[in-house]
Amino acid sequence: MSSRAATITEFIDKISEIDIDTQAMQVQMSKRMRKSSDLKSIIARRVLIKGKELISVVYRHITKDVTKNYTILDFTDLCTDWLENQFFNATLTLNNVEYRLLSNKKNASLKMIATNTELASNDTHDHQKNRLIKEDAPFLRSLGISSEKGKVYKPSQRKYRQINKFVEILDVLCKEKSIKSIADMGCGKGYLSFATYSHLSTLQDDVSLVGYELRPQLVSDINMIAQKHNLSGLSFEVGDISQIDIPKTDMVIALHACDIATDMAIAKGIEAEAKLIVVSPCCHKQIRKNMKGNDGLNSTLAHGIMKERMAEWLTDAIRVLLLESKGYKTRIMEFISSEHTSKNLLITAEKSSVRPEALAEVAALKKQYGIDEHYLEKLI
Repeated sequence: MSSRAATITEFIDKISEIDIDTQAMQVQMSKRMRKSSDLKSIIARRVLIKGKELISVVYRHITKDVTKNYTILDFTDLCTDWLENQFFNATLTLNNVEYRLLSNKKNASLKMIATNTELASNDTHDHQKNRLIKEDAPFLRSLGISSEKGKVYKPSQRKYRQINKFVEILDVLCKEKSIKSIADMGCGKGYLSFATYSHLSTLQDDVSLVGYELRPQLVSDINMIAQKHNLSGLSFEVGDISQIDIPKTDMVIALHACDIATDMAIAKGIEAEAKLIVVSPCCHKQIRKNMKGNDGLNSTLAHGIMKERMAEWLTDAIRVLLLESKGYKTRIMEFISSEHTSKNLLITAEKSSVRPEALAEVAALKKQYGIDEHYLEKLI
């Protein structure tokens, strides 16, 4: 078992990652620390009240139940207090996964258990009605996301929310810009390509999007789907991100390109003089393998989970600094929460002015963490 304080922090982090705008959840606190306490247990779940997503908490006392509603931030703080001062055990239930915290006064364990649980979700609330990509979009049926009746399948709900969130962000970024040409680097089955093209082509004429993917059969299949739905400006080509030469383009996107593939996508965007570069990184192996640290960091880097998290933020921090050195204004934001991973960041870069001091900041970070080179440096 691990130390109780560290395990509580890990459990609270799972709650903090929840996107209550889209994700159903339930939390239960049990096993009182003090038998004399009148409070037996706590059950909390997400609710929609007057158009606002909140956490409804039922305090179960010996003689009565009391219900109160909180924002997710207030609820997270309360969970910390409950676990530090009132309850030994807690369970966080999400769709198809459950996190169980079991503890005593000193030690604790946290287990993730796969389940068949399907929590009630507010699919009829305002967020659903206002989604930019509708459930009955014809291309979603052809891609296997929704049924013939135009309803998104349960196993595809996360993917559907994900592409909608990405498109919502692009919608804001593209406002008052002329974005005619887009390159999707490592497009896979094309979910994001279809959604992006479908929405942006409603905002302006003559939009074209090319998706690049390694697998020839997959490229052939999704090209046929684009042709079937008369999406004339959408096409797919066989190509390795590291080898393809893309023409000058207005926007480059990449969703969960693994490890250095994200760096390749960023480099291609810079090379193509893209007005916008939008990437959601996945995996951060290159920096993690090369982090040597120093005397002040070695004790921290000795812990695998800490080294992994440090490598993640360091990789992306250097990416944005290198983008700024090439004349881009950058932003890092949460993309969409997941019960399975904290890798939910999105890097956006808009063409702007060069920030010369960014390279000195890169050099300082590399020196501090004992890194010889960030892979993106080789490419730009």
